Order: sequence, then structure tokens, then C-alpha cells
Amino acid sequence: MNKLRLFSLMFFVSVFTCISVLADSGIYVDVAFFEANRTVTVPTLKNSGFTYAILFNINVRANGDLAYNGEIVCSNGQYVYASAQPNFATDVAALRTSFSTIRRVEFCIGGWLNESYDQIKALVNDQGTGPSSILYKNFQALKNAIPAIEAINNDEEQCYDLTTAVAFHVMLYDLGYKTTLAPYTQRTFWQNFVKNVNDLRPGAVDRIDLQCYSGGAQNATNVNSWDMGVKMTAGLETYTANAVTAIPNQYITWKNTTSITGGFYWTYDQNSYNLRTFASYINNLFTEGTMLNTGKMRAHATIYPEKNYAGEGVNFEAGKYDSIAIRLQNIAGAIYSVKLNEGFAIELYPEDKQQGEPITVVQNANDLSLAEAENAVSWRVTPQVDESLKNREVFIKNRKSGLFFSLANNVPTAGTLIQQKLFSGDQYQRWRFRSVNSGAYRMLNGMTYFGVQIRNASNDEFANLEQNAYNAEPYQEFVVFPNDNFHKLIPLNSMEYVSVKDENLANANVVQSGDGSNLSAQWQILSPNEAMKPHVVLFPECNFGGQGLNVEVGNYNATAMEAFGFIRNTLSSVKVTDGFQITLYSEDNFSGDQLVLTTDNPCLDDFDNKAVSISIKPSGATIDDDTYCIQNKKSGLFMSLDVESDINELKIVQKEYSASAYQHWRFVDSGNSLYQLKNEQTGKIVEIAEITGGSVLQQNDNTNLPKQEFLLTPVLDGFYRFVSFETGLTAEGKQEGENTDIIQSSNTDLASEWKLIKLSAMNSISEIKQGIKIYPVPVNDFLYIDCSGYNINHIQVLDLQGKVVLNTYENKNFINVSGLHEGTYIIKIVMEESNTPFIQKFIKQK
Repeated sequence: MNKLRLFSLMFFVSVFTCISVLADSGIYVDVAFFEANRTVTVPTLKNSGFTYAILFNINVRANGDLAYNGEIVCSNGQYVYASAQPNFATDVAALRTSFSTIRRVEFCIGGWLNESYDQIKALVNDQGTGPSSILYKNFQALKNAIPAIEAINNDEEQCYDLTTAVAFHVMLYDLGYKTTLAPYTQRTFWQNFVKNVNDLRPGAVDRIDLQCYSGGAQNATNVNSWDMGVKMTAGLETYTANAVTAIPNQYITWKNTTSITGGFYWTYDQNSYNLRTFASYINNLFTEGTMLNTGKMRAHATIYPEKNYAGEGVNFEAGKYDSIAIRLQNIAGAIYSVKLNEGFAIELYPEDKQQGEPITVVQNANDLSLAEAENAVSWRVTPQVDESLKNREVFIKNRKSGLFFSLANNVPTAGTLIQQKLFSGDQYQRWRFRSVNSGAYRMLNGMTYFGVQIRNASNDEFANLEQNAYNAEPYQEFVVFPNDNFHKLIPLNSMEYVSVKDENLANANVVQSGDGSNLSAQWQILSPNEAMKPHVVLFPECNFGGQGLNVEVGNYNATAMEAFGFIRNTLSSVKVTDGFQITLYSEDNFSGDQLVLTTDNPCLDDFDNKAVSISIKPSGATIDDDTYCIQNKKSGLFMSLDVESDINELKIVQKEYSASAYQHWRFVDSGNSLYQLKNEQTGKIVEIAEITGGSVLQQNDNTNLPKQEFLLTPVLDGFYRFVSFETGLTAEGKQEGENTDIIQSSNTDLASEWKLIKLSAMNSISEIKQGIKIYPVPVNDFLYIDCSGYNINHIQVLDLQGKVVLNTYENKNFINVSGLHEGTYIIKIVMEESNTPFIQKFIKQK
């Protein structure tokens, strides 16, 4: 099975109609197509169920001008109707768009007492039908202005001049028009007309609409005598007496006794008619039993007749389409490109009814011929859903906020809004995916068993989601589309994305949005074992074997543990995230023997299979309330804002120290050893941009969400790691260079270690020379060296008598002087890049 991968596109959607296919069902359109009625007439026709429309009528005047309803359309080879009716050309074209049941639009010439063919006779005899004739020029101008007009319907009712009529319609064929007929009498004339025209231009006359009303009423019982070897329909009037019963009965008789392929009506001249009722009489009778949803379909896939998405695109929503269904949507030949809404694929089959080996396209393809798929005969549009989710019970976590898909206030009734909330683990936050006929999913709440839906079936941006009873409607069905380690949830009705408008707020409403690139439109789908924060991971086997269960800070008795799938007396190994500790209890409710762990334990030995209840808490360091500069151990650079601004979601980076207040930070105690990190200048809080590893740190307004809380865990030599309470990952200087991002990572190398330097100490920096600095001065414990890019070869500390009291050859940008007595000392630093030592005095204090 071949696959093409390019790009995706979104389209907006609306309602559709249900009609049958294959029937030839037509309607003559009279004064209803005036400009004043266009906003009603055009959509009414497009959704009528009729497959062709004949606009009545074009009059040919003595000078060759073409007029419609008394106004000039074309004159002297120019289309001039736009000045009088500016929307006419686009309205006619709109009748044939993919959102319409109309497959063909025609202009009629003629009618009772109409003299157009008398004028045509005189003009042809005088000027002929060549390119210099006025008839040629004006009909060419008409074709150029309104190419959607495919045929001219000949309703000649008084002149009947065979020679000039044949010449005129041959000219029309050469200009791109087919010919259809509307005879009611003079059968011999019409027989000769069809033969002569089709002998000269085979296939030019391709349909006869036989009048079986008014002057042609006698034809109702003699339809077969009008068989001229061309497809034929029979027509009645829409205002026939007792139309509800008379029209269906008449068409049943014709279907059983004649060779007609459909029917038409005279006429649509007021918007009070129910056109769909009339069309259904014909469509239901002449369809060979095939019915199809069509009309204004959702653009799950859009097919184009030319490469690079050129030509008129035709929309197809999820479903199977055989050749009949495709024909109804005005696709008659090869297809050369396709656009797909994200989350959908199309299978293109070489044979009808989805037979043969398909070529599957999963993203936009601008040239189907590259995969030899341009001659597809049938296809299937299908959602690209994650099949592994079927029937699973899951939690759904937002990628940006870290909050969970939940019911507002746990209200179980229909109409309750969906919101994002802090994790609770209860049934109101549990969801089940059930597959539906469309190939998508419905999402059922674990407590109420109501399904998720778009409120009021809305297509609007930021429409709310709610729970309600499932009625098999598109606004209750979702494509659950894999996106790396996350999913996008796409409602079938709107093809927008399930997202959160107030993305950083707990209890914010879940909505639909057109922005699928926003992290709030991506969701992590988690099993109960994965749902909690991974502060501690419990395993049923030694060496971290078996299914791990994430457990976050809290106290869990036996009942609480069992609710998350933990079976008492089965715990054999534990992983503990840096900065946390777990206490295991041998009995319920935190009693009995205890074991406290602050690091990973691959086998619990004497406590193996003993734990019944547990308690988890942070074990981070306590930080003084002061203003700090924060220096990375590996790079020597300082935590800073990307630019000096108070805008939200501004990245945190590392830079050379500049003494700017934008590099000054304060730790705000959140309790339980947790801290928020606030920028002294902007007042904004540091947070992880999203819940995945590798995401940047940024500043934002204070939302009190877990993604803004950190533990500080001590490491050697007075450095700390910043551990995210949300993810358990540490803040790391991604690279050593100036202005490089600070990210969250599972790494624990030197780039994840940070020195907290009080601003008062930074103000006492002593510069030796050439940018080499030492700080703080005076010093209590660690004396730091800003090497300005040099590598340290040798450090000595001497007292004032010249005695060496400390000596190291380590390439480290600090030295521990805590063991020295109070007093004045000399530091001598030798760099690898220079044999000349850097020497400076400093004061050691308690």
C-alpha cells in the first residue's frame, strides 16, 4: 500500500442534504432567479435535489444582442450584464459548486410566442455563423463570462427553420455549448434537427426534454414516438392539479412504459415551491435504488481535477464513495491532487465499490499521478484514529497546562461543561473511547456515561464542550489523531481542535479552536498507571520490573492505593524522583513498620511485598528569603530573561552577568519545600512551557499551577538542582553558549547544577584583570572564579606570610575556603592559556 505524505489543510463545514443519484431531474427557472431573489433562490436550487437547471430565457434580438428578463446581457461581443446584475455570473457558477446537487446549468432560447429563432434565422442568413458574426461574438462573450453554462436548451415554438437552426447550434457546439431540446410539436422537424446536428458534431445534442403539459399535453400518452436515439426526459408543470398524487403516478407510468431516464418541471418562478418534494418524485423512481448523502459536505478531503490544487475542488466527508456517488459531485474524469484535513486519510481504489489494491494518501498530495492514482474509480475517506485507544479507560491531560479533562464541579447531569482541572483521579476524570460508524470515537465519562459534544452543535471558534446523551451526531464524534506522544481531538462537525481558551487557569472551560498548533490543543492520553505525577514509581517486581505505577505527593492508605490499581503486599522496587521521599508502612493507615527512601531502590529486601500504605512528600532544601543571581555550574553563565521585558511566555536563558535586575530572582515559598521562582524586575513566575522533557522554561503570570513550582535539591559544593514539581525533570542549561535556552531535562550532569549567589555577594565582586573576577568578597565558604572563557590549570591560596594554605590542580571555577581562619589571603590562579598567574587579595570571614 503506497502512502503520500505532504501537508494538511482545514476547511469549514455546514449541513448536507440527502438525495438519490443517477436520475436526470431538471427544473426550468423563471423569474425566481432575479437579483432581488438571489439570496433565497441560489441556495434553494443548490439543495433542491435537481441535477440540472435551465435558466429561462435568453432572448436574441434583431441586432444580435442577448437579453435576459428584459436586460441586455451581451452586446457587440461584450458581456455587459454585470452593470445591471453584478452577482449574476457568480450566482450561476455557484449552482455547480461541489456543495450543490446541480450538475449542469443551461440557458433556454425560445418559448411560446418568442421570436428569438426568427432573429437567429435572419442573422445567420445575413452574417453566417463565423467568428466575425454577431451571434458568434456575443455567445462567445457569454461563454467567457459564465463558463458554467454547459448547454443551450432549444425551445423553438414558431419559426422552425431547419437550416439556420442547425447552423446556429453547430456554432454553439464549437463555442463549447451542448444542445438540449424542449419540443412539444413538429416531431419531424426535431427528428431532422437532431440527425443533422449530430451528424455534423457527434454528441452535440445530448438530451430531449419532452413537454407533456399545456400545448404538449398529448405527448403524455405518446412519449416513445419521440425517441430519437438521444437521452430523453418527460416534463410536467409544478402547479399541476393534485400535484401530490398526480405527478408521482404519472412518472410511475412513464417509468414502466417508456425509455425516459428522468423528468423535469416547468417552472420554478416563486420561492414558495418545495423543490425537494418535486425532485424526490423523479430521483426516488429513476435511481436504481442508490441513495447518498451529498450536497454541502464537510471538507474532510477535497479533490481537485488538476495538479497543485487547481480547478474546482470537490469536498468529501468521511465515508465510502463508489463511482455513482463521485459522479454526483461533478467529478467525471481523472483527479490530480487532494487536500486532507488533519486527522483524515483517503484510500483511492482502481475499481468501483472500493475494489482492488488502494493507494492511501495521509496528507496533502499535489500530484497524484506520481503514485499512479489519478484514475481512481472509487475511494474511501476515513479518520486516522489511534486504534489502541478503543474501549480503554484513560485520563486526558493537557500538554500546556498539565491539567486534566474533567466535568465542571463533578455535576453528573446532561449539559455539564467540560473543564480542565487539577488531578483528582476520580471517575469524573476518567474517560472511555468507543468507536462509531464514522470511524471516529465518542468519548464517554467514566461516572455518568454521557458523551462529550460541542454545545449547540456549534462550528464557532471557542464554542464550549459539554456532556450529553449520544445521538450519533457529528458534533458528538471525534477524530483522536496521534501527534508524537500526544493526541489532537478533532470534532467531525467543525474540524476544529479541542483546546482550552484560558489555557493557564484551573477550571477553565474546554472549547474548540481553529489553532491546532497551540500546545493547548494537544492532549496526553494516560492509563491510570501513568496519570499521576512521577514523584515516585512503584513496581511489583525487583529491578523495576512489571507495570510501574506513578504516585505523586500525598498520603495513600490501602483503599486509596487500590483505587489506582495497586494491590497490597506486592511492592518490590521503587524509583524516587530527586527531591522527594517515600515512607512505606507495613500496615494500613500509615502504621506498623516503616521504611523511608529518598533514592531508587531496586529491591526492597526485608520490606519486599510488605507495603500496605505509603506517604510521599517533597524533601527539597530551604532557601532564605533574599534576592539571588543564579549561575550554571557548567557554563558559568547566569539565569536571565531572553530580552528585558515583562511579556508572558518569554523564554528563560543563560547569559553573562550584567548586573541587570532582569537577572535577579527571588524564591517564593509555596509550602512543603516547594518554591516559585519570581523575577525581581517583572514580578513574573518561572514555569515549564509544557509538560514534556526538553521544553523551555519561561516567565508567566502567577497561576499557582504545579508547572510553576520547583524543589531545590542540594548537590556537592553548594550547588542545587531545580526539580519541576509537575514533571520531576530538572532545569538544565541546554548548551554552554551565551543566550542559550534553559530547558527541563532528565540529565543530572553539571549543566543541571546551579549556584545561588545572593545579590549582596554579587555586588562585592573583585576583578583581578582582563575580565577575571572572584566573588563574593568577603567570603564565607566557596570563593567563585569567573574565568571569562579560560581553563584553570592551578589554584593556590596563600596567607600574608607567603605560606600555601590551599592548593588544587582541578579545572573548577570555585574553591572551598570554609576551613580557613578569618583574615586576609592571596589567591594565585594559573590558566592553561597563560603562564602568567592572576593574583588578588581577598578577605575570609565567618
